Amino acid sequence: MQSAEKWRAELKVPAQSKIAVALDAKLQELQAGKTLDHQELLRIFAETKRKLDALGRDLAFLSVDIVGSTQMKQNEEPAAIQHDFIEYRKMVERVFARCRMLKAAWTPDGVMACFPSVNDAVQAGKDIIRELGLFNRTVKLIKTDLPARPSNKTMMARRAANARWDRDNAAG
Repeated sequence: MQSAEKWRAELKVPAQSKIAVALDAKLQELQAGKTLDHQELLRIFAETKRKLDALGRDLAFLSVDIVGSTQMKQNEEPAAIQHDFIEYRKMVERVFARCRMLKAAWTPDGVMACFPSVNDAVQAGKDIIRELGLFNRTVKLIKTDLPARPSNKTMMARRAANARWDRDNAAG
C-alpha cells in the first residue's frame, strides 16, 4: 500500500504505531468497497482528526461530493455512467497527487482526503472546480454535467489554522 507508506514517511509516523495501524485498517476497509454515507465519512473524519490532534500534527481534510449524483444517473446508459465516474475519479486523483494528498477514502459519490497543510487542501478544492469545466466539456458522456461541491470543512480548517497562527504569534 504505497500511499500508506507515503503519508507515514511524510508525517514521520512509525508504521507499527497504534495510530498508523488503526488508520490503515480503517482506510483498507473503506477502499475494499464498503459503501459509506456522508455521515459515516464525517464520523471517520472526526475520529481521525482526534487521533491526529493527540499526536500534535496539523493536517487538513477536504471532502468533495458530486451533487445530485442519483438524479443525474437516471435515464443514462450504465456504461456511460461507469465511464464518467471512473474518469472523474482519475481527474480528482491527479489533482490530489499534485496537491500532496496523503490519504483518501472514496464513496460512490464523493471523497474525503487528508492533506499535510490547509493550503494543499484548499488548492486541491480550487483545482478540482477549475478542471471540472474541461472534464464536463471533453470527457463525460452523460447528459448532465458533474457538479462537485468541495466541503466547507476546508474553509473551517483554514480559519482554525489562521486562529492558531494568530494565537501562536500574538506574543511577538
